[in-house]
Amino acid sequence: MTGAATFDLDIINSSVNDLKLKNYVLVKELIEGVERKTFSSLNGAAGVYVFWWVGDTTNLSEAIDKQPYKLKGPVNRDDLITVKICQDWLRAATCDNKICLYVGKSTNLKNRISNHLRYTVKDIWVDAENNCKTAAPFSFEKKPNTVSQLRIGLERIFQDHSVGYIKNHVAISWLSLPDTDDSNNAINRFYIEDKMVSDLFPIFNVDVER
Repeated sequence: MTGAATFDLDIINSSVNDLKLKNYVLVKELIEGVERKTFSSLNGAAGVYVFWWVGDTTNLSEAIDKQPYKLKGPVNRDDLITVKICQDWLRAATCDNKICLYVGKSTNLKNRISNHLRYTVKDIWVDAENNCKTAAPFSFEKKPNTVSQLRIGLERIFQDHSVGYIKNHVAISWLSLPDTDDSNNAINRFYIEDKMVSDLFPIFNVDVER
């Protein structure tokens, strides 16, 4: 019989600090560069992850200024809700000169990160197998899928495919917090993610659909 799920405030607070301060890895290095073995080791590993925009913020800031973000509202509302990602928001989402884009948790970090990025797919708005559009390109009305939140967010802002931006500007940090027979970290993962969101206001964690 496995142990009960535990709540550990020390683990939660120290993990949040680690995620804010620990060294990040460029997505390009993690998937196709020197950190590929590290990426493979995340298969089946549970934990919390953070996507960051690193380096020059000019492209991101200019695109945000040109393209107001839009979200679906509650089911009883037909029109989209325009969301202004202002400079105050970007400053609040910035930690050590990197902008927090998205925070998440998973019981399989490799699979979840891969789903966010669809790194080898040029156009996620097309169903390649059936050669048809899954949604209007870069649309705010409909998502091409429900698992690529990071990439969908970037492509909606840039109104363009984002693999190039991801390779040049997106990094990731993570913490493995496995479930074991003695200590189940499911509770802690939930609150680490929640606290990271409340501390760093990641711009793609906003959801007003429900």
